[in-house]
Amino acid sequence: MAFSYPNQDLFTALSEGHFIQNIKEAIAELTDGSTLIFPCNALAKGVADVMEISTPVDLESDYVGLFKLNKQDPPLHLVGHLYMDGEHNLISMRKRLQEQYQSFGMESKRNEGSVQPDHLTVELEFMAYLYNEFAGAAEGKTKWPIEKIRDGILSFQNEMAWVPEFVEALAQRSNHPFYVPLGRFLMAMLQVDRGR
Repeated sequence: MAFSYPNQDLFTALSEGHFIQNIKEAIAELTDGSTLIFPCNALAKGVADVMEISTPVDLESDYVGLFKLNKQDPPLHLVGHLYMDGEHNLISMRKRLQEQYQSFGMESKRNEGSVQPDHLTVELEFMAYLYNEFAGAAEGKTKWPIEKIRDGILSFQNEMAWVPEFVEALAQRSNHPFYVPLGRFLMAMLQVDRGR
């Protein structure tokens, strides 16, 4: 939700504290979420700072300036293929992602304006889906075998290998009080995820 184009729901979650509260609750459920406390606190400070000075329109403008259109520098697009080294082929990467999504019964929209399969928000939603299925598998509440889900998670972690380069570019290019700490929190979460 947070790396999507900011809408009123995001602004409300940020301004009313639900966004950070949900993150803190999720961290509390982890076996060892201690490495996420500092990045979460930095993100909470960033949310407080941006809420002091921003309206929904300001947040939209900041998002567009960072990730869509930028007159001074190229924008930091939220798609993985732009951050991969030359060893990755765009067509094969997209095909691989589509196959992974389809293997869990998900189909992407293929109409004009649809989000690319390697867009950060799509990849994060898919990882969240996999973890939700993994949690459900322990209680017999999923149609997928737990081994398939575990393999899907491990495989998809490799698909997100581009995120550190994106976050580094974001931190170098901007000092935005919300998006930079959000990127750093995402990095910390992915590192915890890889450590499991």
